[in-house]
Amino acid sequence: MKRNLFNIGIGGFGVRLSNEVSRKLVETGVSVTTFAVDTDFDEIKEVICDYKLDLSVPDSLGNAILRLEEENVRIFSDDLDCLGYVKTLPMDKGSNSWRIKAMVSFIAYMSDKENKKNFDEFLDSFSYNIEESYVFNVFTSLAGGT
Repeated sequence: MKRNLFNIGIGGFGVRLSNEVSRKLVETGVSVTTFAVDTDFDEIKEVICDYKLDLSVPDSLGNAILRLEEENVRIFSDDLDCLGYVKTLPMDKGSNSWRIKAMVSFIAYMSDKENKKNFDEFLDSFSYNIEESYVFNVFTSLAGGT
């Protein structure tokens, strides 16, 4: 039975780690399909991988929170006045180890109909064969926003 290996890097650290591990595996003859997912495309544009998914949103954290209607994001709108400069942080430069920023960025990205369509097409572009086995390795930082 053929075994397919997928390495998925999420966030800056996860993308770099996945890229390094994948490179080492390829050097030993292992076939690897690689993915890079981040809210900061500058982090992944130089990485050599099979698929890159840029989840960045050209907005500030404060504007993104106010624009979204999901209850799990709206709860932060009451706190925007106390957040000061934080609400002005750009959403397209990574989460900067802030989980709230990563969560808001992903929800804001997916709330846009064109982004959602692109995301669905990205996922639909993969096919699988029931006769083959698949191994997925996900690389991310426990300390980061991801």
